[in-house]
Amino acid sequence: MAKKQQPSLQRLSEQFSSEQPDLWAAILGSVHTAPAEQRAVARSVVKEILSSTASRYANAFYVQTEALYPLRPFAAYSISAIGPALPTFAKRASKQREKTVLGWVYCFLQSAGEQALLDAFEASIAAWITD
Repeated sequence: MAKKQQPSLQRLSEQFSSEQPDLWAAILGSVHTAPAEQRAVARSVVKEILSSTASRYANAFYVQTEALYPLRPFAAYSISAIGPALPTFAKRASKQREKTVLGWVYCFLQSAGEQALLDAFEASIAAWITD
């Protein structure tokens, strides 16, 4: 009997449709010019996306981000500065939608160079993504 593969953020990202606009490129081209500020904006966007579309993961993300970035975990941003690059997710069954959102989070934070945060976040939600 074949052993079922454990879900991971990376595996979820392989199922994620990359038809979304490139949000990281939009942040790099926005009014946020300092690299640390750009990454703080990226973390803020992820927190907001999780809060609105996959809320059971939002607190775990917040906790891991605060632990890794105690001085500047998040940054305020202007939606107009990054505009149409913000992702939209189809209204589908909640578990499928959550996994699509997590796949997007992985792709986006990987682009932003946040591998340590991704690893910590994945470790903190490992039991949930197996549901």
